[in-house]
Amino acid sequence: MLQVDKNFDQISAPSVATVFVAVGMLTVVGALVSPAPGVVLTSGIVLSFTVVWLWRPGAPPILLVPILLQFIEVALKPMASISGNSLQDLSEFGANLEPAALFGLVAMAALALGLRIGAGKGPTSSNEAAFKDWPFRRILGLALGAIAVGHALDMFAVGGARQIILAFSGIKLAGLFVLAYSTLHFRRGYLWLAAIVAIELALGMSGFFSDFRLVLFVLIGAMMTSHWILSGRGIVLLTMGAALTLLLAAFWSDVKSDYRNFLNQGSGQQEIRQPLEERLAYLGNQAVEFDARKLVNGLDLLFNRLSYIDFLAATMQRVPDVLPHEHGAHLGQAVLHLLTPRILFPDKPDVPDDTVVTAYYTALPAAVFAEPGTSISIGYLGELYIDFGVEGALLATFLLGLISGRGYRVIRDYPRTPAFVNYGLCMMFALAFTSFGTALIKLIGGLVMALAAAFLLQRYVWPVLLSLGFMRASTGRSFDRTA
Repeated sequence: MLQVDKNFDQISAPSVATVFVAVGMLTVVGALVSPAPGVVLTSGIVLSFTVVWLWRPGAPPILLVPILLQFIEVALKPMASISGNSLQDLSEFGANLEPAALFGLVAMAALALGLRIGAGKGPTSSNEAAFKDWPFRRILGLALGAIAVGHALDMFAVGGARQIILAFSGIKLAGLFVLAYSTLHFRRGYLWLAAIVAIELALGMSGFFSDFRLVLFVLIGAMMTSHWILSGRGIVLLTMGAALTLLLAAFWSDVKSDYRNFLNQGSGQQEIRQPLEERLAYLGNQAVEFDARKLVNGLDLLFNRLSYIDFLAATMQRVPDVLPHEHGAHLGQAVLHLLTPRILFPDKPDVPDDTVVTAYYTALPAAVFAEPGTSISIGYLGELYIDFGVEGALLATFLLGLISGRGYRVIRDYPRTPAFVNYGLCMMFALAFTSFGTALIKLIGGLVMALAAAFLLQRYVWPVLLSLGFMRASTGRSFDRTA
């Protein structure tokens, strides 16, 4: 039986062991029917150990969210081979997928292990125990205020400081996490949560990119952090959340090409020339017309988009046989780009075009003849492989996880702000590495900017709010009488 600590809703170790055993059994069964049993077995082993490493009793499993999302991108085609198709039949460009899949899976394990070691055992402060003393209405005010501030910052994200401002605008995601986590923990405020999520999804889908995904990732992180997944209610909520995520992702995959042409009025650029009301009306009309045929088409497009080992496979076939390893050139360029912010170095060269880089190292028509406004990246692991080969890339991935985990720990364990605030900022940071296909220069820059923003918000913004009494916990009264 699953055991849950009623005082703190912590999942006990036997529950995590149950997940480990269940995944292991399903993997063995899948390997028996798959034409690629070795890759399927490796997928299950990596998934099992990742869950055990990053879902520790007493610690929020927030870091499990980005790892699971990256794992899906790597393991989707290997796991799809369970249906009886050979892994090579699923190759989009004819490149040998098995070495790339194994390499990607081992890299996920290295990243997860680095995060586990860097993050440590769990929170060292006791500020989590006082969570029940915070009035829900004040938590709600904090969350709504953070969301409003984040959207306001989005509006001012222009010029040389654009990336810095966008990093701080991530406070809206931290605010959403605080609201969702508090709602699930106290089991109240569901209408507020539903309304905010609906608004955020609508705004996210109205943009050029699929920003609505971040909203759903935050909800998943809040569910996991409030330790509901292994309860009956948690399983139902998680299933509903997964179904909603899949449906919205399929819808977006089906409409995004025509929708983007509508947004930029055929310019081929990543720009928006339509007012918000026109965008929402367009999406509403598309939703009304979304039928079973479009759902199947969207799911097919989503499958091909989510699986991200084809470019890695093509790169591994050309490097070093056709093109030499770069011996750290891509990593050095990423570090140099980070150390020279555009606000201080306005003449700094633009970030290399992802599609051009991918076309050079893969020679694939999908990159060479990509549509204008489309960005196609090899992914950070592919660039690390170009720099250092398999062994060097795995070591670099482990170190990336180790450093990121240590930064995450600094935010998570800070004792002078409430735990739910720390967790919201941790979620904001974790969202910076949810994609296996992110270019190395963007991944490193995004991680550092997100960590710096979370650190400054935690150390210099919240103390001001607390000193003003905006979020002061109740004293001498129970939660029920103050909420």
